Amino acid sequence: METCPYSAPPYEKFTDDHIFPQFLGGRRTVRVCKQCNDVFGHSFEGRASQQLKRLQVFISDFGLDLTRTPAAWPAAIVIGDETYDLRPGLQGAQYFLSKPTFIKDEDGKLVGGKARSMSEAKQITGGLIRAGKAKEVEIFTSQGATIENTRLTRSFSFNDDLYRLATKMAAALLVAFDRTPIITESDIPAYLHGKTSLPVSPAYCDVEPIRTMRPALSHTIYVELGPVSYAMVLIFGFLKMFLPLPAAGHAEAFLGSLDPITGDETFDAVACIGPRSVPQSILPHEALAQFRDMQDALTRESVARGATRPPKLETTHLDMGAPVEPAWNSTIRYMFPGTPKRET
Repeated sequence: METCPYSAPPYEKFTDDHIFPQFLGGRRTVRVCKQCNDVFGHSFEGRASQQLKRLQVFISDFGLDLTRTPAAWPAAIVIGDETYDLRPGLQGAQYFLSKPTFIKDEDGKLVGGKARSMSEAKQITGGLIRAGKAKEVEIFTSQGATIENTRLTRSFSFNDDLYRLATKMAAALLVAFDRTPIITESDIPAYLHGKTSLPVSPAYCDVEPIRTMRPALSHTIYVELGPVSYAMVLIFGFLKMFLPLPAAGHAEAFLGSLDPITGDETFDAVACIGPRSVPQSILPHEALAQFRDMQDALTRESVARGATRPPKLETTHLDMGAPVEPAWNSTIRYMFPGTPKRET
């Protein structure tokens, strides 16, 4: 008799749910009911994947091979009159035409253009000729090329989609190690279904002991159970999120890691690093210090993995939400901000 960790029976069907999201390259799964899997995939997971795929492209432009899992940053740059998508390449981000373009002569007749593939070029050419809009049209394919001499800027948000994704990753790790009661005793199921809130936040605490347990730049899930139970999730080794968990009588810890470059995925019981907590509120200068720590970690870990263009990261804008007396709300919204469209 299978039981879903996120909902009560009756169940229509059970499916495999990835511990690390499949869009990040995860392979190992746990069993959940199909309804929960579908709801999560079509809500916060889908939205978080769009955000993290753009981040994957951004990091790949440091000169890292992040092509193991596909990713795209739609309409990322503008060159002349043409808009291009970005995707990870073997040695950095590559640009690809977002949509077909057309060239007209002085009389306004179509004489040429550029397509995204040979099949698209043939389809466009044939369609124009059959419609009587052109006798001969020469349409070339646009080949991907590594971008040069362009500084990318990236807007990033710590938001509820990302927090719920991190929560589900931590819960799936607990299921994998047969600690499902921790989930059912908590508000995690209701939170994942959008029926309540949880105090998930950026991990304003020391995570260096976790970073030393896995390869640089890896996605990581760490769960520690005991009198003070919590989970921490790292994305690309630097985005750090914290989730408090119900107290447990026995002290133990579990670690899952996924290397985005090699695809290696590991899950182990590990030694506890000790209790961690985050403040209920944080001052702006404290938040900025935490952000700089994340930036430094991303730079350091990218260099450790062989980045050929070490990043020079800056936080130019920090939106912490509405002020709350006597301190500030702990929600940080933007990192690497700026418009993604760049003229070259």
